[in-house]
Amino acid sequence: MNEPVDMQNSKPDRRGLLRRLRSDTAGNTLMLVAAAILPLTAMIGAGVDLSRTYMIKSRLQQACDAGALAARKSMGGSATLTTAATTNSQTFFANNFPAGAFGTTNISFTPALDANAQVTATANARVPETIMTVFGNNYTDLTVRCDAILEVANTDVMLVLDVTGSMLDCPDDSACGGGGGSKIVGLRAAVLDFYDTINGSATATSQVRFGFVPYSANVNVGELLPTAYLNDSHTYQSAVANMTTPKYLGTPGNPVVTVETYSTTLSSANCNKYGVNKNYPTLNGSTFNTGGPAPAMTTKTVYSFKNWGVAPGTTSGTNRTCRRNKTVTDTTYTLLGYSLTNWTFQPSSYNVSNFKAGTNITIATSNPTGYVPTSGQYNQQQLAAVATAGTTNSSYAWNKCIEERDTVAQATFAPIPAAAYDLNIDLIPSSTETRWRPSFQQVIRNRPGPATVTSANLTTYSNPSHSCPRAAAKLAEMTRSQVEAYVNSLAPTGNTYHDIGMAWGARLISPTGLFAAENVVAANGREINRHVIFMTDGLMCPNPGVYTPQGVENIDRRVMGATAPTNCSGEIITRHTNRFLALCQATKGMNISLWTVAFGTSNPPSLVSCANAGQSFVATNTATLRAQFQLIASRIASLRLSR
Repeated sequence: MNEPVDMQNSKPDRRGLLRRLRSDTAGNTLMLVAAAILPLTAMIGAGVDLSRTYMIKSRLQQACDAGALAARKSMGGSATLTTAATTNSQTFFANNFPAGAFGTTNISFTPALDANAQVTATANARVPETIMTVFGNNYTDLTVRCDAILEVANTDVMLVLDVTGSMLDCPDDSACGGGGGSKIVGLRAAVLDFYDTINGSATATSQVRFGFVPYSANVNVGELLPTAYLNDSHTYQSAVANMTTPKYLGTPGNPVVTVETYSTTLSSANCNKYGVNKNYPTLNGSTFNTGGPAPAMTTKTVYSFKNWGVAPGTTSGTNRTCRRNKTVTDTTYTLLGYSLTNWTFQPSSYNVSNFKAGTNITIATSNPTGYVPTSGQYNQQQLAAVATAGTTNSSYAWNKCIEERDTVAQATFAPIPAAAYDLNIDLIPSSTETRWRPSFQQVIRNRPGPATVTSANLTTYSNPSHSCPRAAAKLAEMTRSQVEAYVNSLAPTGNTYHDIGMAWGARLISPTGLFAAENVVAANGREINRHVIFMTDGLMCPNPGVYTPQGVENIDRRVMGATAPTNCSGEIITRHTNRFLALCQATKGMNISLWTVAFGTSNPPSLVSCANAGQSFVATNTATLRAQFQLIASRIASLRLSR
C-alpha cells in the first residue's frame, strides 16, 4: 500500500545537493595538471638544452686548448707566433671541433701571443636550442678562453761539448781557421739559443742551472775537486838521471923544487930540450903526471930550463954544462858528489802536494852539469831540489787537468767491473786507487813502448802532446752574459775521447755522487729534472802517443793491457767506445735524460745508443745545429695550459 505524499515537502532538497557538490573533489587534478604543463615543459626543456650546451661548451674548450697547445709547441723556443704556428693551431682546433659540429654555427678560433710568450686564444660557437625554441629562445652563444705556455720547472742541464781541434774546421770539414763559419762559432751560437729558450720558459719560482764539461783528450776539473779527492804523490812515466859518475875536488900540496944537472955537457939546443924534458929520455914536454886516478893521489912534475954554461961546470965551448928546475906537486882528492852518467826513461814518483795546495812545482829542465851528494837515480823534481846539480830549473803551475783513478783493461763493460773505478760515476775517493791525480805533462817522457829506455840525452824522447781544455763549470744559475763569456772562451785543441767527457758530465750532474749535497734537491725544495746534452763533431779517436787521463797509452796500457794500440783505429777505438756506452747506460740509470748531437758528421750508432730513445740528433751545418739545440730546449721545457 502506498504511503501518502507530503505535498509540502515534495520539492528537491537543494541544500543537500550543495553540500554534496562542495565535498566532491574528483575533477581537481586535471585542472592542476593543465595549469602546470607549461612551466614543467619550460623546466624540462631548459634542462635538456642546458645539458646539451654544457657538453658542447666542454668540447669547444677542449678544442681551444688543443689549438693553443699546438701553437705554442710549433713556436718552440721562438717568441714569435708565426703564420705556420697559427695555421697549425687552427688545424688542431678544427680537428677537435669541426665545422657544424652539434649543429653549431658562427664558429671561430683566434690565437694570439701575449707579452710573456704565452699563446692566448678565444673560441666562439652558436648553439641552436631545441625545446626552448617553443619559448622564443632560438640559440645560445658560447665563448671560451685558453692559454698555453712553455715553461721549465726545476731543471739541471749539463752540456758536454767536444772542443777538439777539428772544431776549428767548417761543418763540411774544410779549413775555416776559427773564422765565422767554423764549428766552434756555430756551437757558441747554438748554446746561446738553447739558453734563451730554456731561460725564457722558466717560471719565476723554478730553479734552472747550467753546467759545462768541455772535453778533448782530457777534462779540466781540478778546480772543482776537494783536495781530499787527489793523491799527494803519483808515479808518472818520466825519466831518471843516473847520477853515478863520481866528481872529486883536488887539493894540491906545496910544490917541491930541485935543480937537476945533465950528466954530460950539451949543446945549447939540446940543453933547451933537456930543460923542458923534451926527448930526454922519452917525455915530450915539460909536464907529466903519475899516480891516481882519483881518489888516489896524483903527482905532477914540471920541468923548466935553468941555465947553460954557468959555473960550476963547463962554461965555454960548443958543449957546456946544462941545468934545469924540477917542480913536483902532489895532489890529494876529496869526493864532492856524483855527476850524470846517463838517463833512464822509466816510471818515477813525484810529490804533487804543491799542486793540491795551489802552488808551483819546480823541476830540472836540462841535463845536470854539476853533481849531487849521493850516487843514485834522480827524477827532475829531485834534481831541482839539489842545489849543486847545476841544472836549469823551471817552475810550473798545475793546469787543473787530471789523470784518472785506477781502471781495468778489458774489452767489454757490461757490467762495469768493480775495480774499474774510473767508470764508477758516484764513487767517493777513499784510497790511492780511487783518488784522482794531477796531470803533469812537463815530467812525462814519451818513448816507443813500455820497455825501459836508457839514453844520455834528456831530449832523446820528448814530452808527449797534451791538451787541457777550458775549466769545467759546475751546475749554477747563470746569466746570459755569463754563458756567452764561457762559450766564447772555448778553444779547440786535442784528440777525441768521448768517455772522459761523459764520465765527468755524469759526475757533475749526479744527485747521488761527488756533488750530491748541491744536486739532490733544488733551493725551493722541489724535485729536479736532469739532462745531459752531449755534442761532438767526430768519432772517437784515441792517440796512443798523447798524454791523456789514462797516461800515455803506448806506455801505460791502462785500457789496452798487453795489446799494442794503434792510432785512432782498431781495438783501442772499440775499448774506449765500450767504456763510453757503459757510462751512458749508467747515467740513464740514474734517471738523467741523455741527448746527443752529431755536428758536421754522420750519427754513429754509439751516439744513438747513448741517448734516450728519440733523443739523438744530427746537424749538418750551423743553422741546423741551432735549430736542434732549440728543439731540445723546447722538449725539455714543459708545455702546459695556464688557463
